[in-house]
Amino acid sequence: MEKEHGFTEYEEWAEYFKIYTDRILSIEKLTSFSSAHYQNGAHWLTLYKKRALCLREMYLDNEKYLERHLYWFIKNPEHWEADVAASLLDYLFRNSIRIEDIEATQKTAESLYNYYQQADNEIAMMKCTLIILTNRIMLDFPHNKEQILSLCEWAIDVYERNYDQLNAVERSMGLSFYDYESNACSEYVNFDPIISPQTLIKLYQRRMRHIERFIAEEDLSLRVNHIVPYLRVCWQCGFVGIPIKAKHTAFTAEQLAMFYEVCRQMENETQAGSIQDVKVCLIKLMLTYQEQGLDKEQVMAELIRLQNMLPKPTMTYDDELMDALQILSCAIRIIAKDDKKYQAEVKGILQILLDAYLCLPNDNYIEHITDNAIFLYMFPLLNVLPADEILRITLFLTIFRQPQTAAHTIMVGKLATTIVAAMIDKIPALFMRMSCFSSIAHVQDNRQKIIDYVGEAALLHDVGKILSSNVINMQYRRLIDLEFEAIKLHPISSGEILKQIPTIADFYDIAVGHHKSYDGQKGYPIDFDNLHSPQKLFIDLITICDTLDAATDNLGRNYARTKQFKEVLEELNSEKGSRYSDSIVDLILNDDELQIQLEELLNSREESYRQVFEIIDSELREFQTKQTI
Repeated sequence: MEKEHGFTEYEEWAEYFKIYTDRILSIEKLTSFSSAHYQNGAHWLTLYKKRALCLREMYLDNEKYLERHLYWFIKNPEHWEADVAASLLDYLFRNSIRIEDIEATQKTAESLYNYYQQADNEIAMMKCTLIILTNRIMLDFPHNKEQILSLCEWAIDVYERNYDQLNAVERSMGLSFYDYESNACSEYVNFDPIISPQTLIKLYQRRMRHIERFIAEEDLSLRVNHIVPYLRVCWQCGFVGIPIKAKHTAFTAEQLAMFYEVCRQMENETQAGSIQDVKVCLIKLMLTYQEQGLDKEQVMAELIRLQNMLPKPTMTYDDELMDALQILSCAIRIIAKDDKKYQAEVKGILQILLDAYLCLPNDNYIEHITDNAIFLYMFPLLNVLPADEILRITLFLTIFRQPQTAAHTIMVGKLATTIVAAMIDKIPALFMRMSCFSSIAHVQDNRQKIIDYVGEAALLHDVGKILSSNVINMQYRRLIDLEFEAIKLHPISSGEILKQIPTIADFYDIAVGHHKSYDGQKGYPIDFDNLHSPQKLFIDLITICDTLDAATDNLGRNYARTKQFKEVLEELNSEKGSRYSDSIVDLILNDDELQIQLEELLNSREESYRQVFEIIDSELREFQTKQTI
């Protein structure tokens, strides 16, 4: 029954959110890219600018739509009614991952959690926790693993203690806590382990005990339970894949024997020649390699044979194929690590992964899947490639996932190379603070090298944003706190990407430090000491260029007021010596010619966006050609 505020039936909330989700999907359709829709770069840019206005209007309209039946309770939590809250929570518990709007689901879940906490209803609080967990996972899964595990531990305890009181949907959806726990138990090459081998095994055994009980007791013909047998396989595969994905192996012979036993069990239940069979073969091969030290050449040859058994990626998302490709990428990384002779094999799997993710449907879930795959599986493969190839792939991945971030990095590069050239010419002594320069003549002799280095640093300074496409691509409103927490992690993500690739690891401090203030007192990450970095001068430069572009951007930041160049200069001047380098700011303020150059670059921002269009257009056409062969 519809009330003045809210509904009392699940089906009514379903219809309400279907209309809202369709509106969000229409916004996301506007942000997606298909070169077939555009005649050329100029046409794309014209529509891009029109889209910015449209996005803002659509967002404001959506806010009005949510105001009466949802936000009224969030703003007035004392007015929650039992039947309204229960029916809304039932809907969100089952469908939050499909709503496409983290702002709406997070605010609602937090409000409902407080409501049910006051009522001492821990089953309802558990259901709210699933929604909150889903949002954390969608925003930044790798960096939220400890929080995810902690929330899962609490929720699983509530779920198991109250299992007999739960209805069929609650029992089925409660398996999601084990699923999230299973994913969070995975170890990755670019992260130190956070869980001991003993705990990993203990949690896995608990998951399997419960799902076996579920399969034995529950009605698997119910639609809500159709995925349960596949979940069981996923948990098995995720568990046995841990030693392959891990940064370093720390398992005893007895523990490795358990991995082998699970592999044998999976093998007995798997159809020969299936994707699942290929995954099991991959895992068994790599477990044997890690334990017995097989010949690298033979192992790589077998990996390529298994790779050729997998079907060709298509325009639709296939979870099992993506998982197989990720396991394959980890296996190839292990064999190819620091060995340049395997460049062809690395390029081969990188291209397959690119093809797999290039034209997937555009929604929050697929963005989450793709971002994690690029961050966790593709970047760790790059270390055996030449530096220019790494830069090309990195720039393309940024363009492919976030066109506006790519345009931003291109613009920061133009600004930074222009300013650093003026620094070399007019204040070369500033570089003497860096130990790599012995004299002013040494600085000037290396003029072009410095300019090129700064240009590359600019292209890489925001590479960690690749993990935050759900937030970055949402350019029609301001961020909620949870989203801002996620985006503040991008310097750390950038550092994690760079430090595992020796040829670009030298840019680590610049990427990690470009959101710290000049005096080190403000900004993030809090624990990064920019004051003692040997790259501090370049950190300060990229920080200023980042601000210059972001503040004056009239294309990629639809939710923020665009500032004029002179206005930004005034802000730089007012905060020089604290937030910004006084030496670089004074150089800009006292050099009229440099100011003209910088303002002209900022006014030609459209050229950076056209460059982005041309790269996307070229790559998509190549992909579409391959699909027809």
